Amino acid sequence: MLKYGEKGKYDAATRVVQDWLNAHPEDASWGGGTLYDQIGIIYLARASQEPARKDE
Repeated sequence: MLKYGEKGKYDAATRVVQDWLNAHPEDASWGGGTLYDQIGIIYLARASQEPARKDE
């Protein structure tokens, strides 16, 4: 996820986390929702790099 995010591949970064959560539903709350927080951070990073899409 981090490597994709650093390269600006935000969709791929999000997909990695979502795929992991789908494969491991028993761990969906891992770290108190940390993985969901990471998805949010990815979206914020994307918005900061693509101002025209910030409302999405």
